[in-house]
Amino acid sequence: MLRSIKSGQRKVRILAIKISNSGVVSGPDSKKVSYDHSTKTVSFNQSFAEAPVVIGSYIESVGNAFSAFQDTAVTRNTITASQFKVYFDPNGTPDIELLIIGSDTTEKY
Repeated sequence: MLRSIKSGQRKVRILAIKISNSGVVSGPDSKKVSYDHSTKTVSFNQSFAEAPVVIGSYIESVGNAFSAFQDTAVTRNTITASQFKVYFDPNGTPDIELLIIGSDTTEKY
């Protein structure tokens, strides 16, 4: 008798990257994405099963945290922001940090 095995795991994938003001991508998962500075688009090397959740922020040199996006579109393959918000920072424009949380399966539990 054959039986289907169901797992409670959602195959969650988390990417953490940092984008500098000049468009250089760094961070632990920088090799898993590409970034087009002219269109402000982050592309995933491996697509998610559904559009991921994206948390973007940056912290000024004086310690204030701000949201990094304005008019953001997130798909299974890309994140596109019409502009990254850049606030005046007397000590230079900080890097934008992105935490991308998605799943490799569409199953819901």
